[in-house]
Amino acid sequence: MKIVLGRDPSSGCLKASIDGGRMQVIKGTQGLSPMVSKDHLSLESEDGQHFILTNLNASNVTYVKDVPVMKYHVFFGDAVYMGIDRQPLDWELLRKTGIIPQYVDIRPLQQVYDGYQTALIDLQVRQQKSGVKRMMTPIFSILGSAAGGAIAQVFNVEGSVRTLVTLGCVLPGVLLLIYFIYKGFKEAEFFPRERKRLENEFKQAYACPQCHIPFGNQDYTMLKARKSCASCKAQFIS
Repeated sequence: MKIVLGRDPSSGCLKASIDGGRMQVIKGTQGLSPMVSKDHLSLESEDGQHFILTNLNASNVTYVKDVPVMKYHVFFGDAVYMGIDRQPLDWELLRKTGIIPQYVDIRPLQQVYDGYQTALIDLQVRQQKSGVKRMMTPIFSILGSAAGGAIAQVFNVEGSVRTLVTLGCVLPGVLLLIYFIYKGFKEAEFFPRERKRLENEFKQAYACPQCHIPFGNQDYTMLKARKSCASCKAQFIS
């Protein structure tokens, strides 16, 4: 981004051009010193905080902290004065009017997005494994019953002994079935609530660092392609 600042001769206001675009007059800056030239200085930046300042007109000097400069590295808010009578540069006005956009670093959001997707997959895998376990439980009961009958047949036991052998083999499967039924009721509540908790945490974390408006479930790659926040217009550093 390159911003050229100077004085509009017809209105006496500060004017600005961004990246070679059309000059725009900044309202509320009437009475700008005539010592500010038409194209007085330029500001080049990639993050809206660090700037390369270049004085574009040697006849109308630019000061940084009372020192005349031709080219200087400045930070947002540094004391910059235009012209020999030292017209101060209003950084906040340039930010407010959008001449200098707000930049926000969204790179940490990629880890937030990837972590959320991984957590959802892990939750889905756990839910599927739980379902498989519940489906296998009746099989244990059937196998236990079959094993009890087979043992009684092999050892030729009858009557109450046969019944006890069969119960001894079937009972573990029945208990296991009861356990998984109980666990299934608990998990029926757990998985939806856990998903909701993950969603709420994700919404809070996956938001614009400037205005804190959530980006929803938009893929991070698509978010980077947007270049700026739709709500606060902050430019993305990605």
